[in-house]
Amino acid sequence: MQLVRRVVLVVGICLLGDASLRAQTKDKPDQKTPPVKSHELLMGKWTATQKVNDTEVTIQLEFKKDGTILLSYKRPDQPRAVEGKYKFLDDDSFEVEYKRGETVTKEVTRFKVTDTDLELRDKDGKRNPLKLTRVK
Repeated sequence: MQLVRRVVLVVGICLLGDASLRAQTKDKPDQKTPPVKSHELLMGKWTATQKVNDTEVTIQLEFKKDGTILLSYKRPDQPRAVEGKYKFLDDDSFEVEYKRGETVTKEVTRFKVTDTDLELRDKDGKRNPLKLTRVK
């Protein structure tokens, strides 16, 4: 009988200790994981110039920390701008959602980024990458 009481006492102490530890960690605010370096590097303005059907097109992207992205592209006769939202899926890809007219489009984009260069690819890597440079 005494053995049973000791076991119950030891188990009870362990359970109280475990509950106490859980309560202490529950009161602390969740610690945020530090941002991934590639995510930080992506922030800011990027630009590229490409030839599309014998016409030079200037593309500018701006990634903001609040999750918005601004895309502007300029042909000699048609400047356009689109605003959307992005969210990171992992260290080297993000999803962009934007609206053109009444149509909402979502695309997954893979990226490689350094301090000065940004390369964007479609999620399957089927299209040629878009290479941009940081706007200073």
